[in-house]
Parts: sequence; C-alpha cells; structure tokens
Amino acid sequence: MASTDNISSTAYLEHLPESEPDRPDLLRPIISLSSFFTERKRHASIGRHPANDVVLNSGRIPLLLGRFHCSINLEIRDGQYVYFLQDKGSNNGCYVGPHMIPKNGKRELFDGSIVSLAGPLNVMREGKVKRNPFRFQFLTGVGSITRPSSAVNHESAEAFPAPRSPRNMEQLLSDMMCSVCHEDV
Repeated sequence: MASTDNISSTAYLEHLPESEPDRPDLLRPIISLSSFFTERKRHASIGRHPANDVVLNSGRIPLLLGRFHCSINLEIRDGQYVYFLQDKGSNNGCYVGPHMIPKNGKRELFDGSIVSLAGPLNVMREGKVKRNPFRFQFLTGVGSITRPSSAVNHESAEAFPAPRSPRNMEQLLSDMMCSVCHEDV
C-alpha cells in the first residue's frame, strides 16, 4: 500500500518583488503548496501563527497579516483541479487581482492570478504608505503560463516563463525577510 495519499497537484505562490513587480527576470522566492494537498486535506492555511501550513510575517509591517489569515483550497471538478483563495475572517483582507474577497468569502484562482494578502499593492501604516510585502502570483506549474498585464485592460495577456523549482522553506523565509526588510539593509 502506498505510504502517502498526496494528490498530484502542482501549485505555487511566487513572491512578487516589491521594487520591480513587472520584471520576470528577477529571482522570486516560491512557496510550493503541492505537499499540503492530500486526499483527506485539500487546503493550505496561511497566516502568522505557527500552526499554519505557510507561516508568513513582516518585520517591517508587523501584524499586517492575520494569525489565521486565509487558505488556498483545492477542489476536483470533472477530473480538473480548481483552486480557491478563502479569507478566514481577516481584518486586512485578501485580494485576487484588484478584487477584495469578502470576509470569510472565497474566489477562484487561475494560473497567473495575482494574490495580495492583507491589503492591495500599497498599505497605510503609522501614517505612511508602504508597499505590501505579501503579494504573490499563483502558479499551477503547467508549462508556460499567462498572466494579466499590468495595464488596465486585463483582457490582454503576456507570456510568462514557467516557474522555477521551489527552494527549501528555510531559504524561502530568509529571502522573504530580505525582500520585506530591504529598506533596512
């Protein structure tokens, strides 16, 4: 009997660089979500609390992300994987593209969707506008993908290279902290 009941889903959250979000050539830390999806568990929880599957925090903007902020859920419909971002009652919200998900609501994710946790591109903290460090591109790892262009017209799409292999979690967290704290470096 197989020792694992993992689903053969390939899903990633690729961190978008704060300084130059439209440059696909920059190294972007990747969080692999695939290992969290099994026949019995079809969600990956995200938040500050260590009990989450993906633990994120920002030293530059503390408490921006909720303790149990959101989850990415997997459903299988007609043999196809369908992913959703679900808000878990967060104070600062979740966005897919420019659209805020209602508190405790969910929105379908597509290959290339831009996911912003705890606010849109910019957030207000201590009377200052700061760049949101929790912006990702959702990727399913299926060959080359498309992502909406940064222009207002989201009907057009541009080619985007397939994701790189995910790195280990320790390196990812180190890279994200550097990305989050780059102003203080």
